Amino acid sequence: MLRWAAVGVCAVAACGRVAPPELAPCADAGIATLGHFSSVVALDDAHVFVESGGGTSVEPAQIQVMPAGGGPASVLVEATNGTAIGLDADRVYFTNDSQTTLAAIPKTGGAVVTLATNGGPYVDTIVTDEDRVYVSSHNAGVVQSVPKSGGAFTELATGASAHVIALDDSNLYFSTSTETYGDPQVTIESVPKTGGAPTTLFASSGYLRGTAAAAGAIYFVIYDPSAFVVALQRIDESGGAAQVLRSDAADSPDAFDGWQLAVDSGLVFLARKDAIWTIPVAGGDPQPTAALGKGTDIALGAVGGGEIYFLSSSEVSSDLEAVCE
Repeated sequence: MLRWAAVGVCAVAACGRVAPPELAPCADAGIATLGHFSSVVALDDAHVFVESGGGTSVEPAQIQVMPAGGGPASVLVEATNGTAIGLDADRVYFTNDSQTTLAAIPKTGGAVVTLATNGGPYVDTIVTDEDRVYVSSHNAGVVQSVPKSGGAFTELATGASAHVIALDDSNLYFSTSTETYGDPQVTIESVPKTGGAPTTLFASSGYLRGTAAAAGAIYFVIYDPSAFVVALQRIDESGGAAQVLRSDAADSPDAFDGWQLAVDSGLVFLARKDAIWTIPVAGGDPQPTAALGKGTDIALGAVGGGEIYFLSSSEVSSDLEAVCE
């Protein structure tokens, strides 16, 4: 396993595109090799949390925690379901019981607290603010919230394949995806965290792939089969026209077509084929950042401390690695 670092930034090309930074391998080793298939990464200032097991693994799902700078992994909680992790300053939030029960555990370990049982199965996204936990259920097509102290879920929005993207002080941002008679449609919407009518920020034909949010903007990849184009786009959380950062023919070897995105202040990271790729947030040419040793089942984590953490997984184990800026 390798960690990589940016060592310089190229000049603006004559065509006006911003080139991504040149990259070179760091001298230190990767973070950890995990003895389970792993699929979810979350990050705070000091630790990396990985939900692993389940899926194709014969091991039960569990959440492991390890220092962000590398070190031994320890099991925080077992009998989870490997689909989502949410964090706040003190606790880790996760699902169990076939992804229908939302629970929490202190980051330092301790007793598991059940917060609520979701009426719609398969909670696949968990985000938090100061007072509440927000979840989306892709299969049930619903976005809900629950107090951190526990209680009943409050429904905020519905939509086919609903998926939470981000929160700010006032609103929650989510996507929907539908397909009728071979006509796929995508929306990105906002809804007040206290409830109310959703506002559509973006609507388009095509299939939604990766999404991420940073600095008041939402980044997403759409494959439009009618135009046979894959495009990485950006839209402000306040609305307005979407900006196309990169567009390629779907069969182009350069197509920026991955399913997982992460964003920091300067770069979009995307899990594509057998590598992590980067592109400047202003648009430009994608560049491979780190080759993956175990295969193409990749989970991108949050960016923190100048690093993006990701998983490169085989059927029975995963490498947790980091790309350094």
